Amino acid sequence: MKKGFFVAVAAMVVCSAATLFADGPKSGLGVGVNRGGPATSGVQVQYAINHDFHVGTQVGFRISDGTDITFAPYAKYFLGGTTVRPYAYGQFAISSKSVAGTSTTGVNLGGGAQYWFSDKFGVYGQVSVFELPISPSGQDVSFGVLTPSIGLELFF
Repeated sequence: MKKGFFVAVAAMVVCSAATLFADGPKSGLGVGVNRGGPATSGVQVQYAINHDFHVGTQVGFRISDGTDITFAPYAKYFLGGTTVRPYAYGQFAISSKSVAGTSTTGVNLGGGAQYWFSDKFGVYGQVSVFELPISPSGQDVSFGVLTPSIGLELFF
């Protein structure tokens, strides 16, 4: 038991030291994966315009009681920090469901934090706090801690 605890603490120290000055990409193209969220779970492509502003899109494909395809461009603005960087994001999502023959569109706003293991690789968690459905009409606007998601990003 003591040996396992020592190994875990040693691993945390080594990882912390290695990422002491990691704070994400200054610019460049990246890819990633996302799980959860108001729009989609799937893959994403993003571009770091500069150190604090990233844009990208998520694409999700799910086969469960029919086929759901989602396309969700987004923008992410980092609010400072170094290894752990909080951010605000905005997303426009378009989703099509084959069973119902319907599509939906909406805007999602939220925030999160990203932990950078290096200047090229990070893991993030975020929550949507405002969801505004655009189509079809008659859906409710949602506000609060709504849909969490997690993901990984790798920049080249």
